[in-house]
Amino acid sequence: MVWTDNSDNEETFEIERRESGAGFILIGVVGANATQFVDRDLAQGVEYAYRVRAVNLVGNSGYSNEATGTAASPPAAPSEVRQIAGGETSLTVGWNDNSDDESAFRVRIFVKTMLPSGFEVMSLVRTIVVGPNETSASITELEPSSIGTASVQAIRGDLASESADGEIATLIGLKALEVLPRDLTPGRIARLRVLLSAPAARGGVAVTLSHEGPKQLRLPARVRVRAGSMGAEVPVSLGAVKESSFVLITAEVGESHAETALFVRPRGR
Repeated sequence: MVWTDNSDNEETFEIERRESGAGFILIGVVGANATQFVDRDLAQGVEYAYRVRAVNLVGNSGYSNEATGTAASPPAAPSEVRQIAGGETSLTVGWNDNSDDESAFRVRIFVKTMLPSGFEVMSLVRTIVVGPNETSASITELEPSSIGTASVQAIRGDLASESADGEIATLIGLKALEVLPRDLTPGRIARLRVLLSAPAARGGVAVTLSHEGPKQLRLPARVRVRAGSMGAEVPVSLGAVKESSFVLITAEVGESHAETALFVRPRGR
């Protein structure tokens, strides 16, 4: 609400409000020369009346005229918040736009954080604002293996809708793939080590393994990295081969992959 300052010796202005059928109550005091006041946390759809008076040490002025107004309603809340894409450190959140009068959408990302005490809490790590009529937002520079919630609100000025939430998670990627020793003959065992970019979340992470080369190479089709761990090892063995060659071993987790080479040769060479 706004008013005209007609005095030059006031110290404060007192703002009073009433609802229909009730008396005026003091709701705020502002300093000299002020000409506006914002009344927050009003009930939507309710009509309120306001009046103002100037105050100094000598006394109070008369009240201003009464001004009435109805608290505006916030935009309708979005719905069906969901993750529509994800990477090791980024993701894209989508939602349904149910309002036609928003000025923007506010997207907040909360992720699960483990405290030293062992308790798990949700921590706010990102807040971004996108324009009206948008139905998605991309969030970058997140930690790998982040699991949590995306919360979306439609906003217009100081008004915000209720939050709509959806689960989100960044993907765990592969950091390295190592095999030792790097040459292998029949009857010997090599160890293939898979290393993730972050500790595996609850339930572990399944890594798919494959190779290009002799069929005599014995390699598991997949290995699971247990929850809380960043790596796992599997044995690699070789049947009888006639020629020496290089084998390309590939590990994959979602869109992330890593490769390593292994030299295989017949026994005695």
